[in-house]
Amino acid sequence: MLFAANIVALVLSFGSNGVFASPFPRQACAVKSQRKAWESLNDTEKKAYINADLCLMEAPPMTGVPGAQSVWDELQYTHAAQADYVHNVGAFLPFHRYYVTLHQTLLSTVCGYTGPLPYWNEPLNVGALDKASIFDPETAFGGDGSGSSRCITDGPFANITLRI
Repeated sequence: MLFAANIVALVLSFGSNGVFASPFPRQACAVKSQRKAWESLNDTEKKAYINADLCLMEAPPMTGVPGAQSVWDELQYTHAAQADYVHNVGAFLPFHRYYVTLHQTLLSTVCGYTGPLPYWNEPLNVGALDKASIFDPETAFGGDGSGSSRCITDGPFANITLRI
């Protein structure tokens, strides 16, 4: 798997002194990535981000992953296929940084998203996770599911079928 090979190359490039010695030539960033807490986005930014993720769910697949019907499916496959190899090991953080960068790149190149990549600032919701603004069905992702199957029944991701 090419993705796993990239992670292995990245991990192996750390020297015994813990200093990163990249196998890739050093280049200055033309555009720096931006992360913003979900709670700090305005409603227009929230809608743009959600629409971009919905766009990935509609965009035709590009890599030939069996069963994938969208770019989103391929992104999910990438994570699922590597989960046993990158969780609970030293490659966890490099893999997920690379994965988040891949997600952001797809949002931009496939769907034209230009906004910041949001994150959930969970500590703001300690003691009341179910009341977090990230679960709002009008301005965020919707609820965390209902019934024994935990199917999402409200918000922009209601009734979406995950194939991977």
